[in-house]
Amino acid sequence: MGHQVITNEPSSATEQADLLIIETNKDSITLGYQIGVFINNRKPVLILHLKGTQLGDFVPGQTGNIYQYITIQSYAPEQIKTILQNYLEELKIDKRRFNFFITSDLAEYLNWVPFAKKKARSEFMRQLIRDQMKKDDEYQTYKKGK
Repeated sequence: MGHQVITNEPSSATEQADLLIIETNKDSITLGYQIGVFINNRKPVLILHLKGTQLGDFVPGQTGNIYQYITIQSYAPEQIKTILQNYLEELKIDKRRFNFFITSDLAEYLNWVPFAKKKARSEFMRQLIRDQMKKDDEYQTYKKGK
């Protein structure tokens, strides 16, 4: 689809875009609205803010993947290209849904995670699995043999 710049005015570009990448150098109700539109449409949002600056009040969270579709990233100007490349590459990864039943004590813990760790439950669980994959010698041997 190419890219379009979405200004402070909500438009059809907001509805047609596949994702939203914004830089939060100032508070803006319009940007908060656009973030909400993208979340409601289940589209990814990358919120960038300069290292050492505060996020605007309209940004839902502080760091990391707060909600399933939002990623918040601080940056230095020389990092922008790498951050964008990594983010866009991550969006290309084949993602598959996996559901399972858990006990109430596990559910209680996973409901606590977003508030205490400032990380979405799904991202927290993915990181646990990635960490385990790195430590699992048997799995590493299996991967090398493929």
